[in-house]
Amino acid sequence: MDGQVDFASMLSEQSGIEEELHNAEDLIGTNNEEATKIISTVIEGAKNLDNITALIKAYTLLGDINANANLNTLAISRYNEALSYTDNSTDRSVIVNIHYKSGSLNYLINSEEAKASFKSCMSGVDKSSMYFLCYEGLANTLVEQDSLDKAMVILDQLEKHYSSKEAKLDTSSLVRIQSRKAIIANSQSRYDVALLNYSNAQTNFRRNKVSAEDVKIINDAKEVISLSQVSVDDEVKFRKSNISKFEKDDNSYQIEDQVRLADAYFRQGDLANASSTIIEAKNAITNSINTTTISKVYKGASEISAGRGDYELALNEYKKYENTQQKLINDQKIELENKIKLLESQQKIDIESNVYDSNRKLYKSESQRGDFQRYLIYLLGLLLLLALLSALWIYRSLRSNRVANKKLELKSLRAQMNPHFIFNALNSVNEYIATQDEVKANRYLTQFSKLMRKVLDVNLQDLIPLSEELELTDLYLKLEHSRFKDQFDYSFTVDPKINNSDASISPMLLQPYIENAIWHGLRYKSAKGFLRVHIGLESEQIHITIEDDGIGRKESLARKTVHQKQHKATGMKNTAKRMSIIEDLYQTKYSINITEAFPNKDDKGTLVKIQLFSADV
Repeated sequence: MDGQVDFASMLSEQSGIEEELHNAEDLIGTNNEEATKIISTVIEGAKNLDNITALIKAYTLLGDINANANLNTLAISRYNEALSYTDNSTDRSVIVNIHYKSGSLNYLINSEEAKASFKSCMSGVDKSSMYFLCYEGLANTLVEQDSLDKAMVILDQLEKHYSSKEAKLDTSSLVRIQSRKAIIANSQSRYDVALLNYSNAQTNFRRNKVSAEDVKIINDAKEVISLSQVSVDDEVKFRKSNISKFEKDDNSYQIEDQVRLADAYFRQGDLANASSTIIEAKNAITNSINTTTISKVYKGASEISAGRGDYELALNEYKKYENTQQKLINDQKIELENKIKLLESQQKIDIESNVYDSNRKLYKSESQRGDFQRYLIYLLGLLLLLALLSALWIYRSLRSNRVANKKLELKSLRAQMNPHFIFNALNSVNEYIATQDEVKANRYLTQFSKLMRKVLDVNLQDLIPLSEELELTDLYLKLEHSRFKDQFDYSFTVDPKINNSDASISPMLLQPYIENAIWHGLRYKSAKGFLRVHIGLESEQIHITIEDDGIGRKESLARKTVHQKQHKATGMKNTAKRMSIIEDLYQTKYSINITEAFPNKDDKGTLVKIQLFSADV
């Protein structure tokens, strides 16, 4: 216990502990790991001195650190630890603040727990600013529980309060309240009320600079109302009006508005305005704009450029979109690593705290020789339980980390597929335009634009409905047949018994095999070939057959250059890796068998059989 005595003397002064807590508070959000280390020291010292006030503050700050890192469940547990040290002598404002923080996080996880926290927050408190914040939190939980009328009553009362002289016209709070009222009214199909509240929120938004949270809620209200517009023309009018009124120094939301307006113009068929609007969004990009917003700009720009027929620009913009996606993936990896470090440091706090408490109890028991054995057994049992709990925690953390890394790897593999697919398709476009008349070329471009848009839409999804994969396959077959109609015909059939809206499949699963059949089998065949794609149902499992009567794999391999052989191997390896990860993450099994279709003929062809062992059929 000599080390503990030295440590107690080091932190014997109350001002020393308060200074350490203040230092930790300043580091939250910038260096959470260092802040956690400081709090670990404070907790140990505060327990040594029985400083309950410091313990409450330390565990509250620990909750703030976890909340800042989006570890909401752990943050709530830390706030509960802080509350466990409170009693009737604790400053009521401290307790209210902890309940409010706990309720705000529980609102994202468990609405009943959130409601209890906000009611505890309001209990025994005068109608101060914190009281009204808790009251607002209660309204939010009622919305989550579909008690919209009750929530609206509370919001009406809050709007009246924040508009009063007593609240000195709190415009920031009014923006939140009126935006939430707009969202609720819109969900109740009271569109006039929704627009009125949104307009009021806009007015208050322009009066004063508000917080990022308030900007987000008014943006949410705007999107809810935008999506409820009767037609694309109505949506365009609404978004144009909103952009002219919704201007602030931080123009991230302004840029997102321009992207959505450009998309509305695109769906309206007004490519000129769509192009000029998306250019304005690109020109507004600065170093202060977040990567997610930049990603949306270049994705929209790529779609619009493709729709206008400028495929070289579309490809360049899509590459920029892919670069932003890769940056987001890298940022997610860094965030995940930081979370793991933070969890490990807090695990150390819990272990050291429990060991410290156990050692202290053991030290006191030394003066009571008769009770030594009982305390020793208690300590060993506690340490064993702690070891088991720690092992379980580490196992779950590693398992969660493994799943997250698998998903990141899957996104990376999908990102490698799309540029290759679009590059091949764009080459087909250029060759087709050079050899066909204008009418047929325009028809081809229209189909290609539709296909490209769907490919971009499914890019971020691990699994998509079978119906969407079949629609992509059908579009791709039509485009390739239009390009090589003198070299092959095809059939594409689907068993009517398949409920393809319920079945799930990895996106772009069939396209690489169909592409190989056309480009490496049928294209080299001297006579006109035939490609058969059939999706059938056998023994409640989906069977996919891709069969061609081309020159066959061996002959195709003999004709290829070294670069072509490597390119094909990479594509097939990518597809196989994606399916392996999907099987691991979602318990969806795939079986793929590739053989010669007609082994006894000169043109042996290729037969690909894919079986989906899924419970979704």
